[in-house]
Amino acid sequence: MDAATFDRLLVEHLVEPVSLLGFERWGKSLWYEHPDGMRAGVVRTEGRNLWPFKLTLAIGHAGLRDFQERVPAPRTTDLNQWPIKIAPSSAADLLKRRWRYRSHNTGLHGWPGDVFTDETAVDRLREICGALTTTFPAVADVLTPAVLRKQLARRGEDAWCERRWIEDYDQIQRGGWR
Repeated sequence: MDAATFDRLLVEHLVEPVSLLGFERWGKSLWYEHPDGMRAGVVRTEGRNLWPFKLTLAIGHAGLRDFQERVPAPRTTDLNQWPIKIAPSSAADLLKRRWRYRSHNTGLHGWPGDVFTDETAVDRLREICGALTTTFPAVADVLTPAVLRKQLARRGEDAWCERRWIEDYDQIQRGGWR
């Protein structure tokens, strides 16, 4: 499948339906920002504009610094700068009572995500649309800065970025950087 065909399917089966939830087209990706500061991107992560394409759901908050110390950080497709990275089709898992942070800080083994094939593209896009539709914007009420800070401290690998996110979430909870 070529990029133009995939883009047409992406718009039809994902971009247009989730725009009703507040998602907007952002290059080859989608962007979402909740009024409470939670941010999400559905990011193309295949590395090149070659088939098969891959999408990763990334989530963080407006008060997180980027690697250049900017607050709020501008939109980025650099998944290293997002605390949560999951397959978009698994978005509904974020609402489960037992959701736990999983560290994916380097991408050395690839980012979690949904990969598309010629045979599965439409079904996979519809699956992602359904997962996002049942998850957003309710996920902002569940993945608060306090919850993410706690998960990072308990379940993180003590990586440099995780320590930094914990500092930022402490600052957010004190009422700063927002």
